[in-house]
Amino acid sequence: MGLPPEEGKTPAERSGKITGVYPWGAEWPPPPGAGNFADESARKAFPKLKVISGYRDGYSTTSPVGIYRPLKNGIYDLSGNVWEWCEDLYPGDQESRVLRGGSWCDGIPDFLLSSFRVGGDPGRRDCYIGFRVVMAGDEYARLGGL
Repeated sequence: MGLPPEEGKTPAERSGKITGVYPWGAEWPPPPGAGNFADESARKAFPKLKVISGYRDGYSTTSPVGIYRPLKNGIYDLSGNVWEWCEDLYPGDQESRVLRGGSWCDGIPDFLLSSFRVGGDPGRRDCYIGFRVVMAGDEYARLGGL
């Protein structure tokens, strides 16, 4: 789901300011099949984890890519599974980068907002942080659709 124009000069100033808008729509909790978030299976694996009560995606940690329904614009996995690195700098020490999208271990509504951002050191490695590889349509077709 697209965001209206955001106010603020920096990612930190814009983070979380547009409430009630998630990649899957405006409802909370997410509808079935919306993505891989902290669900009931994660609660079994990690009893102290804050989960989305009643939500079930079937994966206690990361899930295969592309198994959840795409957004209206055809993009898969924009929310959940792993936080995605962005090119934007996150204010502060000017070495942090923006992370967006939430992950399999996030069950807090604010963390899954389309407008939510958090900063991270680019050298950081965790099981809930990743990145998105994007291929242009012509290149994808040239490689046989992988």
